[in-house]
Amino acid sequence: MDASQSREEYKFLLPADLAESVRAQIAEHLPADQGSPGGYDIVSDYFDNAERLTYWQKLVGHPNRRRIRTRTYLSSKAHRQPAAFIEIKHKLLDDTVKRRIPVPAAFLDERDPAAPLVLPPIDEDDSQPRSQWRARAELEELLAKGFNHPVVRIWFHRHAYDAGRTGRLRVTFDSQLRWQPLAELAGDLPPTPRPLFGPGETIMEVKTAGAVPYWFRSLVAQHRLVPRGTSKYARALQHLNPSTQLVG
Repeated sequence: MDASQSREEYKFLLPADLAESVRAQIAEHLPADQGSPGGYDIVSDYFDNAERLTYWQKLVGHPNRRRIRTRTYLSSKAHRQPAAFIEIKHKLLDDTVKRRIPVPAAFLDERDPAAPLVLPPIDEDDSQPRSQWRARAELEELLAKGFNHPVVRIWFHRHAYDAGRTGRLRVTFDSQLRWQPLAELAGDLPPTPRPLFGPGETIMEVKTAGAVPYWFRSLVAQHRLVPRGTSKYARALQHLNPSTQLVG
């Protein structure tokens, strides 16, 4: 599935004793993404404004919300370099779309995690696709409005199954979820991530650009799975303020 494709998303929080069984069933129907059956690691930094507006929009179920994050994909294959992006995740009613620009992995590695987010400079004659220029302009607008405040870093391991670039279904399993406030990552101190969910809990996310196939509906019914509006970012902020109640 094209990363920029508009789609509906459904999330399920799977307990430790069910996650591997469900993933094995998905693998019977969809190939492993990027030819990585063992999955790959992801590191994401999340940004908001000083009032944590996008967090509160999530809590109240605001129908139109955008959030900025950086994301680095660490391939399990030694010959592949990390792929890094600055992204806008846009939720509009029931549809979700991701707009992003690629950046050098070193740019994210070397930036001060506790500093406000800025975009890397580009050459005037840079031949990026028009969609990336539009995404960059949107990012610049949001950052200028104050949505550049560093909040949290989240680490996790992902197994992904995808029907292909022209396909209409993608299913991911995010496990080993950990988090840490970005303010604690300044300087030379090593990261000390905390668990984001319970032991062994896994987020299964289904992205579909059309009707969910019958085999997947049967799988959901077999295991009595119920979609949940699970947000990694919102869960991390709930850990920062345990009195805050999440929606969904």
